Amino acid sequence: MFPLFHKKHEGFIRRMALSKGLGIFLGIIGTFFIPASALTERSGVIFYWGILLWGMTLGFVIGLAGLITQNPLWDKKWLPFKHHLWRPFWRGGIVGAWLELLFVILSYEKVIALLGFLNISWISTENIIWWAILAGFFWGAIIDLLATKFGGEGKNIL
Repeated sequence: MFPLFHKKHEGFIRRMALSKGLGIFLGIIGTFFIPASALTERSGVIFYWGILLWGMTLGFVIGLAGLITQNPLWDKKWLPFKHHLWRPFWRGGIVGAWLELLFVILSYEKVIALLGFLNISWISTENIIWWAILAGFFWGAIIDLLATKFGGEGKNIL
């Protein structure tokens, strides 16, 4: 009987499965927060799928980013990479913030229409990008911290 994956790569497979699973979970939760009446019939389904697939992509990219434990530009002089316990927090947070920024930029009209429908008064259209970056940093850091704790990081998982 042939094993599906080599035992050497168990940590990497575990890290990727956990990070993608958490990303899909975020995507599913994100689709439940959008009321169906807020979007048109045709674009609503596409937007729901976009959020679900964005969550999976977020988890996938954060899982792959876990292979990077050193930055060649800063080496170990940069504060976030100085200590191994802070590395997942900053790495996942930066990747999550970047992907959330891209998501909001690409779907800006839908996000603004959704905010208008939900009548969220403390988030204005001018600062929605900053709130998105903050949320992406938070969720990216959480995903990377959990994936690093249970799956490992760097050369240890390859």
